[in-house]
Amino acid sequence: MAASLLGVKLLAITGSLRAGASGGVLTPSVTLGALLAVVLGGVWNLAWQPVPSGAFAIVGAAAFLASSMKMPMTAAVLIIEFTHVGYDLWIPIGASVLVSAVVSRFARRRSARATRW
Repeated sequence: MAASLLGVKLLAITGSLRAGASGGVLTPSVTLGALLAVVLGGVWNLAWQPVPSGAFAIVGAAAFLASSMKMPMTAAVLIIEFTHVGYDLWIPIGASVLVSAVVSRFARRRSARATRW
């Protein structure tokens, strides 16, 4: 169900932005990140020790928000403040935001180099 919601939400967001809808990317980023993480978390739970889907959703939302807005520290703090999670998720949120920011920056630099040639 999360995979189908992810597809429908992605189409709705893309269509809205292409049609010229005004607004930010905060809420769509959080939604897409949470849904993608729930889908990937479902695969994780099939292969390894089960983890609650809500934990995947929170960590994924933070990581996706960090990359899409290019503000990793703000994304981590926003998700922690929005969800009021306990200290046990602060390290996974921080790690996911760090990895997301590094991968995003690497991808942007690589893309910029490829377009120069």
